[in-house]
Amino acid sequence: WSFEQTYMPYLKGSGKANTRLWDGAIRLKFELRRRIATVGEKDPVTELPLNPTWEPVLCLNDRACTIGGIELTIQGESRIAWVANRLVSVLKNPLRDYVVSVIINALKTHSGWLIDVLNKN
Repeated sequence: WSFEQTYMPYLKGSGKANTRLWDGAIRLKFELRRRIATVGEKDPVTELPLNPTWEPVLCLNDRACTIGGIELTIQGESRIAWVANRLVSVLKNPLRDYVVSVIINALKTHSGWLIDVLNKN
């Protein structure tokens, strides 16, 4: 990490940040459904297929993420590192919840790609 504040009070610093997560899990719950693979003749009244061919398809039913704990240690040569470490120790639970929400959002965003890959094979 690094930062520089170019106005009063002038602050500057850099260093490393180490993160440790434990008791975490990502749970994906799938279900098997069926969809029409080929459509033959259609009923002229209802427009529904008369003798469709069905194929199985995998669907993502639910997703969950849990993290038991998080530890963030900021190392650096400035006093800001000390302040940041104190702030992180106070905000451990909101930080953990934020990481969980980011992971859940990533799963929601990219689950369509995962399902497509799984259904092709």
